[in-house]
Amino acid sequence: MLKNMLTSVSLCVVFLFLFNVAAVGEERFGGVGLSVSQLFDPETKTKAGELVVLDVQAGDAQTKGILRGDVITRIDQTSTNGADFGTLVAKLRGTVGSEVVLEVKRAGTQKPLTFKIKRTEIVYRG
Repeated sequence: MLKNMLTSVSLCVVFLFLFNVAAVGEERFGGVGLSVSQLFDPETKTKAGELVVLDVQAGDAQTKGILRGDVITRIDQTSTNGADFGTLVAKLRGTVGSEVVLEVKRAGTQKPLTFKIKRTEIVYRG
C-alpha cells in the first residue's frame, strides 16, 4: 500500500512539475539569435552604452560570422549608444524572414564590420 501511495505521489509531483513548466511556457518570436548585454556608459553612469554580444546561437548571425565579444554599434543605421536596452532588443526582433543590418566593432579591427542578418524563429523557454 505504501509503495502504491509513493508511486501516486511521485506521479503527482511529475505532473505538477510538467504543469509548472508548461505554465511558464515558451515565447516564440523573430530574432537574430544573439544574447546581448548593454555596456555601462561612464558619462551618464547608466547602462546606456552599446550592446555587447554574450552568446551566438545557431542561425544566420553565426553563419555570417558574428562573434562573442563583438560590440553592436548600430542597428539599421540607429546608434546603440545612449539608447534604451528594451528599444534595442525590439529592433533586433522582427518578422521571421526579415533582415536587419548590424554594424559591429571587433577587437583587433579598425573599421566597423557590417552584417545583414535574416531573422529566424527563436523559441525562448522561461
